[in-house]
Amino acid sequence: MKHIVLLSIIVIVHSEKDINILGDNPSSFTELAANYGHQALEYDVITEDGYILRLFRIKGEREMPVLLMHGILDSADTWVLRGNESLAITLANKGYDVWLGNCRGNKYGRRHIYLDPDNNTFWDYTFHEHGYYDLPAIIDNILFITNASKLNAIGHSQGTTIFYVLGSTRHEYNNKINVLIALAPVCFLENMEPPLKTMIQYSPMIYLTANMLDIKEIFGTNQNVINTICQQPIINSICVTNTIFPITGEDSDELEDIPILYEHFPTATSVKNLYHFSQLKQINGGFLSPKSPIKMMKGDGSKLVGNATGRIHTSNTRNEGEHCLAWTNDVIARTTTVAMLCALAVSHLVSAERVQAAPLQQLSPAVIVQVCQLHRIQCLATFRTVPCSIYRPLNFIQLGYKYGYTVEELIVITEDGYILKLFHILNKKRIKTPILLMHGISDSSDTWITRGNNSLALTLAGKGYDVWAGNCRGNKYSRKHIYLDPNTDNAFWDFSFHEFGYYDLSAIIDTILHITGEEKINAIGHSQGNTIFYVLGSTRPEYNNKINLLIALAPICFLQNVQPPLSTLINASPAIDRLAKFLNIVEVLGDESLIVNILRNFCPTPIIGYKTCILGIIFPIAGDDIEEFEPSFVRTFFNHFPVGVSEKDLIHYAQVSLRRKFANYDYGTEVNLQMYNLTEPPEYNLNAVTMKISLLYGVNDKLSTVEDVAILRRKLPNVIKYVLIPRKKMNHIDFVEGLHMEEYLFPYIFDSLNENN
Repeated sequence: MKHIVLLSIIVIVHSEKDINILGDNPSSFTELAANYGHQALEYDVITEDGYILRLFRIKGEREMPVLLMHGILDSADTWVLRGNESLAITLANKGYDVWLGNCRGNKYGRRHIYLDPDNNTFWDYTFHEHGYYDLPAIIDNILFITNASKLNAIGHSQGTTIFYVLGSTRHEYNNKINVLIALAPVCFLENMEPPLKTMIQYSPMIYLTANMLDIKEIFGTNQNVINTICQQPIINSICVTNTIFPITGEDSDELEDIPILYEHFPTATSVKNLYHFSQLKQINGGFLSPKSPIKMMKGDGSKLVGNATGRIHTSNTRNEGEHCLAWTNDVIARTTTVAMLCALAVSHLVSAERVQAAPLQQLSPAVIVQVCQLHRIQCLATFRTVPCSIYRPLNFIQLGYKYGYTVEELIVITEDGYILKLFHILNKKRIKTPILLMHGISDSSDTWITRGNNSLALTLAGKGYDVWAGNCRGNKYSRKHIYLDPNTDNAFWDFSFHEFGYYDLSAIIDTILHITGEEKINAIGHSQGNTIFYVLGSTRPEYNNKINLLIALAPICFLQNVQPPLSTLINASPAIDRLAKFLNIVEVLGDESLIVNILRNFCPTPIIGYKTCILGIIFPIAGDDIEEFEPSFVRTFFNHFPVGVSEKDLIHYAQVSLRRKFANYDYGTEVNLQMYNLTEPPEYNLNAVTMKISLLYGVNDKLSTVEDVAILRRKLPNVIKYVLIPRKKMNHIDFVEGLHMEEYLFPYIFDSLNENN
């Protein structure tokens, strides 16, 4: 009967996983750390088999980093839930460089480069993969970022198991771990008591039934029914007394804040992982690793069915120092089991203690060191071997890897709370001054890399330049805000190119200069990617001194000489704006919108797709150039463009054209008085844009016309190069995604860079 009840719980959890009845989302790790005075840096780590894991860091001054790894059904949150009394905050307050990992499947590890968590293959893992793939990727990232040769580690429960997997299967990692402090270590489950022992006995039948019902995940992060119920008064004590304590051991004195626990635990794991733990059995001084598929063990766990044998992880092959801390009342990590585990590594054991309690003060030195904090949150993703999907467009990192480059991903938070992604192509032989590439309207950083090794970003990287690619708010890489939701809050979309320049660009530049230690950057912009520099230079003049050179490709500032059909749309823009407001349309051409998905499926269709989308839509607006936009490139183009823009941004450009002035957004007389204390919006002072600028433009460009670029040249005070590209078919797209850019465009770019370095 007990196993039937347990199975029923599993089925209920799975079937209700899409229900969310919590009023508010639980605080994230970053928010929890901030509550106690620490800025948490966020890194995305990509494993060899393509899982994307979130790694957190509370930066300290001590040289050797400390990695904390959570237990089963848990996450990095577990190390900060007690606030200033938690281990992570205590270590950070004492100056340690604290890193907190997350394994695949939990709420911070539910991403993959092409698998969706709804795909059963995503959940085909156990603690073996946690140790063999997740942990080495996390360790390698930490050592890469810190330049340390070793790290210290602290694990809890399954967070220790994975180190035994790693040390026994990838022996070279033993030399990367200075010491492992194993809290309540789990390796052998020989001495379990009911109800856990009963669950283990019936695990083969439960596992088979789960497979029959197609249940691969348990306690998914979108399933908050149990969490919500157990946070209720009266009921929460029942949850702990009848669920937690029978499995972990009773200690009501230390678990008084139950609602906080259930906000963050359990998260999720695979059914296969739970079953693998149930298989653990002492065999020749080692523990079982599953083959694929897992071989079934008899209910009593005494021997394997048939001739199936798992690979043996021999724990005595490890050579890192280890502290084993066991609690006498721990039902899972029994002291007899811990003693057996420690005996296997006795030659390398630092200490094995049987303790009633371990005050946090005993786990770290008393010396307090000031914590050094960065002003920007950073993200890093590195690759070794990552399979690519033919069904989903590759992102910037994957495109870089495809063409042989490792890409660093950073998160930049603007003054007004937008969260932007900034990419950095890692280059060991880099030329000193960083180069920032900024995309055009409804575009993203992908535009600089979609042509592979013939693209500008990779051509620059191949020549040793330090290449950075930014993204403005609202596109597919920057649809986040610290409290606004792009899907429900119209306020998220209340921006135009003014905010791109004033907030986004300044934050991106500051991040690059902070990380590199340089005083200036070079910049290359395309289309709107130039407009924002004129906004920045005129509204925040101090940034002119942070830009050594701006190479403006197809620059847009004035739109006085555009032709139909664009001029027709501009003339109709006031009516279009009124209609959009009536229909509550604030976002246009979003990356996952219906119209964009239609374009991505229809436009690559041979002949009719090219004629309709390229000849009928793109070329009339950007200028025609069939030679540089071949039919085979259509799918790639629409996989990465368009990717989202605000309706307000488009209207702002229309206002610039209609009013024949490069000015702030026109809200109407009444609001203008409130915003600017003027009846009309003020013009941007282009005379204040003192940075050096090279203007490169094309005769066939219908957006950045020859006449409008000439107006811009007269307005800017420091144009050092003014180049009309000789190619007669040079249109707006050729500047970033033309087939032969290296022939007709790149020489002018490198001339400007060489002359101004």
